[in-house]
Amino acid sequence: MRISAIEIRACQRAADRFSREALRGRNFTGFDFITITMKTDAGIEASMFGFAGRSALGAAHQAADVLRPFFLGKNPFDRERLWHDFRVADRWWGHLPIYAYGPFDVCCWLLCAQAARQPLFEYLGAARRSVPTYLSSMVLPGATDYADEAVAARSAGYKGYKLHPAGQDIRQDLTSHQMVREAIGDDTGFHLMSDPVASYNLEDAIRLGRALEKMNYH
Repeated sequence: MRISAIEIRACQRAADRFSREALRGRNFTGFDFITITMKTDAGIEASMFGFAGRSALGAAHQAADVLRPFFLGKNPFDRERLWHDFRVADRWWGHLPIYAYGPFDVCCWLLCAQAARQPLFEYLGAARRSVPTYLSSMVLPGATDYADEAVAARSAGYKGYKLHPAGQDIRQDLTSHQMVREAIGDDTGFHLMSDPVASYNLEDAIRLGRALEKMNYH
């Protein structure tokens, strides 16, 4: 089986598809991503999305110029060798973003699973038949909004909730995390997490981390 064609689409979820509260005045023009579709001479195809930074068109051009010619004609069953070959090639002044290779690799896995007539989880070894999922917030207006969303996530059957705090006022962020813990209580089957997206200096990061430990965040 050989990869015979690769389609690359530049996509964007526009800023007006997000709430104004989620944007909070940030320089946000939309969520850019690309979609990769690999086709083979065996008539099998697979698709996967990938991150694109701030420019789906730019990421798509890079993928088309570098990764598409690298994969065309290759055998997707050679996943491990292809990764090592590309890693060496990229080191010699390729320097693509670290996330660029991922969707191509996933497409190879999906193609091979289809060729083996198995769903991907069985092709990977079927160590489990289900995985827990959690809900991840956007940046919300206030502490009560996070608490309400966490409770709603638990009611909807999610196994955890992750805050994206505003990252502008450590005291406000601590309050948000505390109110979420109070709203959820000591439910050990529902994990609470935090993703400040590198918002803090060292002192505030340590302060928040110690507070989250006391609140039994996951």
